[in-house]
Amino acid sequence: MKIINQTNDEILASEVRVCKSLLSKAKGLMLNLITTDQGVILKFNKQNNFFIHGFLVPQTLDLICVREDIVVEKHTLKPFRAKRIKEKVDYILEILPGKRVEVGDKITILS
Repeated sequence: MKIINQTNDEILASEVRVCKSLLSKAKGLMLNLITTDQGVILKFNKQNNFFIHGFLVPQTLDLICVREDIVVEKHTLKPFRAKRIKEKVDYILEILPGKRVEVGDKITILS
């Protein structure tokens, strides 16, 4: 599975794990390291705003918050910190910082 920023044709992640269950979303990337081509999608059953934590996450992450394939928020989450997502979102993509993503960009998930 690939995640692409269609606005600038940049591949955000080419190896993506999707977390759908409550337990897998709560665990996210705790105690795991990812590389620049990896990412995690926290997929939600309904649009809502959320509280995301970086407890036991050993690296800084970018949180790309997406609603209806459009980036509505972007945050950098440092280890052992937490962030409140204010917008209602369909999913949150967790990737390493450094990718060009802005609010308003169109995101595509390819199988």
